[in-house]
Amino acid sequence: MRIDRREFLRGAAGAGCALAFGLKFFHFSDDPAAYAAEVEQLVRSTCSPNCTGACGYMARISNGRISTLIQAADYPEDSYNPRGCLRGLSMMDLIYGKDRLKYPLIRTGPRGSGEFRRATWDEALDHAAGRLREISDKYGPEAIGTTVQVPGTGYVQKGAMVALAGLARWTMHHGYDQNGDLPMFWPMTFGVQSEELESLEWINARTTLIFGSNVIQTRLPDAHHLLEAKRRGRVVVVDPDFCSTAAKADEWMPIKADTDAALGLGMARIIIDRKLYDAAFLQDFTDFPILVRRDTGKRLLAGEVPALAADARTRTIPDYRSLFVIRSGNDFRILDPEKLDPTGAELEGEYQVTLADGSTVTVETVFTALQRTLADYTLDKVAAITGCDPAQIERVTVDAATNGPMHIIYGASNYQWYNGDLKGRALSLLPVLTGSIGKSGSGISTYAGQYRIRFNVKS
Repeated sequence: MRIDRREFLRGAAGAGCALAFGLKFFHFSDDPAAYAAEVEQLVRSTCSPNCTGACGYMARISNGRISTLIQAADYPEDSYNPRGCLRGLSMMDLIYGKDRLKYPLIRTGPRGSGEFRRATWDEALDHAAGRLREISDKYGPEAIGTTVQVPGTGYVQKGAMVALAGLARWTMHHGYDQNGDLPMFWPMTFGVQSEELESLEWINARTTLIFGSNVIQTRLPDAHHLLEAKRRGRVVVVDPDFCSTAAKADEWMPIKADTDAALGLGMARIIIDRKLYDAAFLQDFTDFPILVRRDTGKRLLAGEVPALAADARTRTIPDYRSLFVIRSGNDFRILDPEKLDPTGAELEGEYQVTLADGSTVTVETVFTALQRTLADYTLDKVAAITGCDPAQIERVTVDAATNGPMHIIYGASNYQWYNGDLKGRALSLLPVLTGSIGKSGSGISTYAGQYRIRFNVKS
């Protein structure tokens, strides 16, 4: 029978905890029902720090107070059991911390004096409403700004604040606009707020590139999935620091802080120059074949081309959509994003197009335009910008491109900083070029925020 280190340690830790709790606190029965009967109350709850884990916990309640938090081990996928970390266990320090507010306070002294008096909820709400009315009457309702953070604050609470701001005509700020909690490259590159792999999927990647994320420390309940991904493939950490995750990786690339975009563009150039990209994927699932006007930098519209204009007028599309043009063989064609057949579009090329007004413009594919941009990112230049060894850059890039699926973990310490959107767009090129999108163990992940529902919304 094969027992890996995690199984052994889990068994040993479970036995140790059972013995300790049995001697000091309570008898840990193998039967949850029997155990629940031994305590005043046993409540299934969820950890709530802002780490995306949403780990389950069993809270032991004695005399109306949480006495113990126990990692839940009731997940249907066994590799998630038990789930939780020391940060979650420390939530008791917040719940019962001496500085936690337990009732409303109204300041009685000058700012910073720390002088407050206890107030009732009605008094506090009337006080706050009165001050808000003063501001609104004096400066207008738009002078009052409200912000909502990730739904970890609670969907009901978030919805209530949004409704109030709308009714009162206050200014609404979203947390993402203010602190970049989720990276801005996601909507502009992929058209969605964000997506990421479940940690269970990490093991299906054959190459894992980590930029600015210390998984071993910040996602402790999932760390064993990363170690399993390393066992099955390769893990490369790109980080200025030799962090805990770098210590566990197959390879560490020490990079100058905030130069990840240059590295991503340099790696993209290597993939293209060596023709390690997935041409069929790029033709059918990216905008690389779409033609772009050199004079404006904008996509060529089907209505601008006389031979396609009549066809374009007959097509029904949403108002927010446009009909773009591709080159297939010797012909210009309208790109149909809903057509499942291969497009047969040319990935590279520069052409002259006569427009409806009689003028002629030069157009090129997005892929051709990208290559012109990447021309500046030679291996030596990228090495000078990033401080990385050029031989290592080339070796890691070729290995990643030829051993897929590729998974990139792009950490908040990276994208919650200047030009985080540009870094994300550059790094996104790597899984896109290699066709590592839409496959198990592939893609780019940005883990941040607590947006998983933790209660029964139907009740």
